[in-house]
Amino acid sequence: PALRQRYPQVFFQVHQGDSSQVIQWMTENGAELGIVGAPAQRPGLLCVPFLTERLVIAAPNTPPYQRLEGNLTPQLLRTLPFLVREPGSGTRKQADQFLRSLGLEPQTLNLAAQLESTESILQGVKYGLGVSIVSQYAAREEAAAGRILLFHWDSPLLERQFYLLYRRSAALSPAAAMLLQELPSFYQNQG
Repeated sequence: PALRQRYPQVFFQVHQGDSSQVIQWMTENGAELGIVGAPAQRPGLLCVPFLTERLVIAAPNTPPYQRLEGNLTPQLLRTLPFLVREPGSGTRKQADQFLRSLGLEPQTLNLAAQLESTESILQGVKYGLGVSIVSQYAAREEAAAGRILLFHWDSPLLERQFYLLYRRSAALSPAAAMLLQELPSFYQNQG
């Protein structure tokens, strides 16, 4: 929004996908910039970290979860209905690593649904479909409004980076160059 206020003539075309799709779009020259939740090492692409965030466990704000008072155990996680992202998602990869560190194999969880966006996951959690590991940043509005509960786990595996992708040798359009310059400071000011 700040860029549109300063440069009202700028038009952004945005495609949303998981990290593997974004990397594919970048590799096939279908996009000027990409944002991914897992590092990408592809010839001709620069992958620059710009945002560090934490993942949290999101649960419905219902009495059974309220009674947990913020405490989840691996044994309980094994039994709860679980919502997951698609396999190409950076969030899914990070969540799977975390679950394995607890001695839980992701495919043995009580899987309720696989959804293709963080927003879909948050809606599923809000309406009681299950629990999920999500971006704290993405979940904060729903949690602040009391629609979901967030469970924090002290694990370095729940800290992750977001990366900006762009081509090493291609000139960026003025809009893409502005976004590349402004995006890191926007998120630093939002944190």
